[in-house]
Amino acid sequence: DTIVSQTALAVRAMTLYPIAGRKSEVDEKVRRSQRWLLAVVPSTAEERNMRLMGLVWSKAPRTDINAAVQQIIAKQRADGGWAQRDEYQSDAWATGESLYALRQAGTAATAELYRKGVAYLLKNQYQNGAWFVKSRAYPTQTYFDSGYPFGHNQWISAGAASWAGLAIAETLPDVKVTAEKNR
Repeated sequence: DTIVSQTALAVRAMTLYPIAGRKSEVDEKVRRSQRWLLAVVPSTAEERNMRLMGLVWSKAPRTDINAAVQQIIAKQRADGGWAQRDEYQSDAWATGESLYALRQAGTAATAELYRKGVAYLLKNQYQNGAWFVKSRAYPTQTYFDSGYPFGHNQWISAGAASWAGLAIAETLPDVKVTAEKNR
């Protein structure tokens, strides 16, 4: 997961913050990253989503972006959510990240699949605004409580809330336009 994610995030950083005077070098690195992302076969939601975002950010051909979009769409569950792996249940991290990646690729926030995903997130949001995702990581550092709910599951749950929040926020521009028209 990390190599795909790191590659996509590096592409994003290079395209958002290019180094003055090194355009040809940065362009070549983005092209190489795109070629690598096109060749990789994703096996988790994280890999599929980050691969799609990396392809969008590196301006890959639309046919390749559409194929990556279809890989993500095919993994949406009947409950409207996505799971990190086929054997796992849907969760807020995979769902929020999948929706955000689809938006980056141009999927409308009003599309039925997007609305189903947002409905999954809202249905599974706790009263306090948080989402719970069970940690699957082996502890590598001493545990400490950040104050976010869910004890030793708080770190992945907080990350899930970030992805869920980004996905839901993508639905807000439509609301803002409607509110402005009603002024």
